[in-house]
Amino acid sequence: MLIHYKSSLKQCRLKRKSVSDGIVTFKRRAVYLNL
Repeated sequence: MLIHYKSSLKQCRLKRKSVSDGIVTFKRRAVYLNL
């Protein structure tokens, strides 16, 4: 049970990281288009 909890927590962390990375790339693209 604990192992399953840790793996799900890791997946959640990875998902959050990918979302934040997507936002960063989106902001960079917006700045690039504005230039």
